[in-house]
Amino acid sequence: MSDGPSRLSTVANVVRLLFWVLLIFMLLSQWVGTASLEKKRSAVIEEIQKTRGNRVITLIHREETVNLLGMAVSKYIDIDDAEAVLRAIRLTPAKKPIDLIIHTPGGLVLAASDHPYPGRAGACCLADCSRPSGS
Repeated sequence: MSDGPSRLSTVANVVRLLFWVLLIFMLLSQWVGTASLEKKRSAVIEEIQKTRGNRVITLIHREETVNLLGMAVSKYIDIDDAEAVLRAIRLTPAKKPIDLIIHTPGGLVLAASDHPYPGRAGACCLADCSRPSGS
């Protein structure tokens, strides 16, 4: 009978260890997944800049989801900092063309289309993909 409690204790310790290892693995995989997405996005933007010879600046409005065991635990809205976009425009040399990529719900695209860049020559072209076709 003395063998029973020690085995039970050992099984409980193994279960606790597995719980913590799985929890740490899930948190790290969430962090690595987010970093991987950002790295892929940066690579695509860099490729567009090389191909077109323009400065690419993005304003991306997206809903991020935090998952735990494959289930959405929380959702939050993430928007690239508007100040960072303005700073990037100001730091771009006046002779360098800018490609502004705006990926937002419809209302923000309409507001952006009304504001040309002061001090910059050239046309502003926006593709509004946020509204369904026919609207």
